[in-house]
Amino acid sequence: MGRYRSILMAAVALFPACLDRMGGGDRLAGNGSEVENAVVAGRVVQSGGAAAAGTDVSLYPSEFDAFNDKTLDPSFTARTDSGGAFRMRAPRGNYGLWGHNSADGFRFLIQDIQVDSSGGADAGTGVLKHPGRLRVTLPEGSEGGYVFVPGTPIATLVDGAADSNGTMLLDSVPACRLKSVVLGRRGKPNLNRVLGTDVVVNPGATTNLPFTEWPYSAWVRVNANGILARRVTDIPLLLRLTAADFDFSQARGDGADLRFSKEDGTILPVHVQAWDSAGGAATVWVKVDTVFSDSILRKIRMHWGNTRASAPSQAGGGAVFDSADGYAGAWHLDAKAAGTPSMFADASSAGDGAEAMGILGVPDSTPAMGPADGRIGAGLPLNGTDAWLKGGREYPGPSEFTISFWFRTTTKAGGKVAGFVMPGFKNVSYGSKTGNFNFDRVVWMTDEGLLHAGFTMRSTSYPTIIGSWQSFTAAKPYNDGQWHHLSYTLWDAGAMLVVDGVKVAGYTGLVRPLPEPGHWRIGYCGEGKWDPEWTSEYFQGSVDEVRLTHRSRSEDWLRLDYEAQKPGSVLLSIEKTP
Repeated sequence: MGRYRSILMAAVALFPACLDRMGGGDRLAGNGSEVENAVVAGRVVQSGGAAAAGTDVSLYPSEFDAFNDKTLDPSFTARTDSGGAFRMRAPRGNYGLWGHNSADGFRFLIQDIQVDSSGGADAGTGVLKHPGRLRVTLPEGSEGGYVFVPGTPIATLVDGAADSNGTMLLDSVPACRLKSVVLGRRGKPNLNRVLGTDVVVNPGATTNLPFTEWPYSAWVRVNANGILARRVTDIPLLLRLTAADFDFSQARGDGADLRFSKEDGTILPVHVQAWDSAGGAATVWVKVDTVFSDSILRKIRMHWGNTRASAPSQAGGGAVFDSADGYAGAWHLDAKAAGTPSMFADASSAGDGAEAMGILGVPDSTPAMGPADGRIGAGLPLNGTDAWLKGGREYPGPSEFTISFWFRTTTKAGGKVAGFVMPGFKNVSYGSKTGNFNFDRVVWMTDEGLLHAGFTMRSTSYPTIIGSWQSFTAAKPYNDGQWHHLSYTLWDAGAMLVVDGVKVAGYTGLVRPLPEPGHWRIGYCGEGKWDPEWTSEYFQGSVDEVRLTHRSRSEDWLRLDYEAQKPGSVLLSIEKTP
């Protein structure tokens, strides 16, 4: 015990200083002579590029354990000259180069330096940066152990460092990507447990390492290159897992142990829509706080394999489709093949179930439900006669909104696809007509398959006079029997229709929609055909994955939403380990 504490005090001491020319002990990486050792040379600079003179550098074998291994031979350490250069000798092997400038406390770490005794090695250029911090969530049974980073002097005892929440903070960690962070057992290196791999530490920031009991993880690329003009925020993205890229035997049979985090360890909300271990397929939603428009391949981390893990809080999807982000409903419409339930569950935190109306699901009026009827999982076929879907909750007429869903149809009879119905708004005047014009914010299809959208502009004489009807039309038909993703969004200065990620129609100008309360409907949304193009009240076709938010979305946001959901999407892809 005394030996390990002495090493900790001299070599680490929660590493407030680098191993400044550690001496004594045998050479850890071998006992070759100076002739057999290769010259390792490199340079150290400040973050601005100026030479960093007087910087202490040390070579640590890649598996170095600051508690269990011997101290470094002096030949494994050096100090940079006035030009920031250094030279030292080391036997053949793989090393990490650690640097520390005592004047400002800045550090660097370069990993995977390969030394060949026959030729030498160029260690490259180390850039001194402000160090960061690493907060580790400790697994059960960590008492008496220590957390260390292999190939560095970073190590600290758990006892005395762990807080009441079961975490411990490692300070002054070089800003870089650490290959691994390990929980060690003193004198028993064979009992080491990997707590995390590819852990990114940023200058001056705290990186969280929360999934210390999850044995498996993989990077998931988020590649929006060429898709976005501007970054988007707080967007649920779809990840389809298959047996080709994910080993389902390593996870729980219901996927309840699946987790996601950002590069700094921040936990991301996840919702498992469907999980089929036997069939090797899963449908998973993860909410990403920011997706950038540049060409850099951003990454998130997927974790699994903790058989003791329970489903995360709001596992039904509420954290992903959060009412704080404007969600008023998110309906997967995953009905069973035997029939349709009277109420479809809401995956959002709004908790607004969608009610099946008419004689929806009766065998003589609509085909049986099943995966073939949906774009993602199951879906909802509408018979064009009396079947429709009603949002369960009444809302004040929203001044901004986005409604989106997949649809497929070959109808030649058109129909009202979606809209907002205000049951109490009756006996009103529109132009020269008086009647029950109690629907608004409508998407409809003509007999030719053209999509229209519209809303009522509230007049200055409202409610005596409603105001004018504003509409806009897509240029091409969509009753081609193919699945299409439709979004209708409205805000205070405009409205637009986006189909398959492309804006196909829009309105620009002041928007003052009607404020009367009502319900959202899919497949039927009105009483009366006061527009001559509305030849049918009901829509015939299939719909799936209905999303409703009382918040407008940008064209970039809607495009990314489509790109994530479309078949064959590569927006999210699991990074293969060589």
